[in-house]
Amino acid sequence: MKKKVLSIFLMLIVGIFIFSGCTNGLLGGPELTDPITSNGDLSVQKGNYLYFANGYTNSANLVKGDNKLGKVKHSALYRAELDSDGNLQYDEEGNLIKVELLVSKIVGFENGGIYIFDDKIYFASPNDEQDKTGSVDFTKLDFYSANLNGTNIQRIYKTEVGSKNIRYQFYKFGGVVYLAVYDSANLYIVDVTTNAVKKVADGVSNVAMPKVTEYVCTESQDSDTLTDAQKYIYYARTAVKTDNVETGNVLAMVSITTGQETVIAKNATYQAIDFNGGNLIYTQRLINEDISYYYTAPYVNASINTSEAVKLTQQSFSNAVLVLNFENGNYRGLLTTNASGYMVVVKPIVGGVAQFDVLNEDTKLTPIKVYGDDIYCYNEDKELFVLNYKTKELKQISNKDNETLYFDMLVNIDTTNGYVYVYEEYVGDNDVKGYYLVRYKTTLTDVEEAEVLGTILPEHIKTEEESGD
Repeated sequence: MKKKVLSIFLMLIVGIFIFSGCTNGLLGGPELTDPITSNGDLSVQKGNYLYFANGYTNSANLVKGDNKLGKVKHSALYRAELDSDGNLQYDEEGNLIKVELLVSKIVGFENGGIYIFDDKIYFASPNDEQDKTGSVDFTKLDFYSANLNGTNIQRIYKTEVGSKNIRYQFYKFGGVVYLAVYDSANLYIVDVTTNAVKKVADGVSNVAMPKVTEYVCTESQDSDTLTDAQKYIYYARTAVKTDNVETGNVLAMVSITTGQETVIAKNATYQAIDFNGGNLIYTQRLINEDISYYYTAPYVNASINTSEAVKLTQQSFSNAVLVLNFENGNYRGLLTTNASGYMVVVKPIVGGVAQFDVLNEDTKLTPIKVYGDDIYCYNEDKELFVLNYKTKELKQISNKDNETLYFDMLVNIDTTNGYVYVYEEYVGDNDVKGYYLVRYKTTLTDVEEAEVLGTILPEHIKTEEESGD
């Protein structure tokens, strides 16, 4: 990728005046009815326009003034106009063109995520307000909306408590955009249209928020692409007196529109893990048990039917667990790594015995995302691979000799429209590190260099390497 850096640097110098502000808005843009893919990820595509955070910044390294509107170029919100085949565009000299700074706020960070509904874009950014002492708590989040040309930037909501464990999702149905936020031990629903904020649960220990990545709008109304089950947030919370609980906590769900809670289960210790394929994945530990076992139960008639719950595991897991996507409503298994560092699928229990399927006996890989039948993972050298669950075919995507990838943020990989998006490390002359969004074609049979999105700042470019080429 080093061969591309100089042309990107030159483009940055030429374009710095264009990138200095967006008060009048960018020209052009997608049509209202253009389809939207990859909502909530590192990038969102609407029609032939790709919206993305061009880099990653750890909020722990920010100081006062770093996230001031109009100052930010690295980790800010950009957009690129793609050609009719979905490719980035270059001029005759190989310089990236038709890529513009949209909003000069930090959008690429550990809790970053981008959403588009109709003609608005929504995103989170580290809080930049000073308290009475003049300090800034960057672990608090500010949520914003803006027009798709970068104008009319409005703050929607600010979290009350600073935390690395904040979780959120944007939804739209019934003509209304909602923001669901898990902030510390509280769960909030924000009506973005009216800015009404409702605390719907407290004492919450964990949440499972359905993720809806695609959205379509017509001229007259939005297309309600959510299922009934996706219109709820699922969580575990502390029991209160009215729950009549003898032990443990409560597994519950709340309607995004009404804020009405439904208790799913009680009298055990629960965790809400994931919502997938119309089913809630959760753990349950009874009072006489030492281990929290995984279960799945289906959504039926505005509730989770625990009478149809299926026990998924016979043991606990010390490593991270991902849920393989349900296929036609059928559970396929949990994905984790065993004590030897190899990926394994914990398959449905048969005859009271757990079934294990080791996927990669030759290579130690850490899974980071499941997309359909494909498992995206990386090795000890942070090289990216994709393994097909059905065929067991393992394909290498990146090479450590070309790129150093970075996987430490909450949303660290994005797969859509034939590409996989990840962050890559760049190191400048004075060992100043910067992380930038790059993408690989998933259809390639051989490992190729990544395509960088946006601009690389001068301090992250090793200019002496270019002079030696």
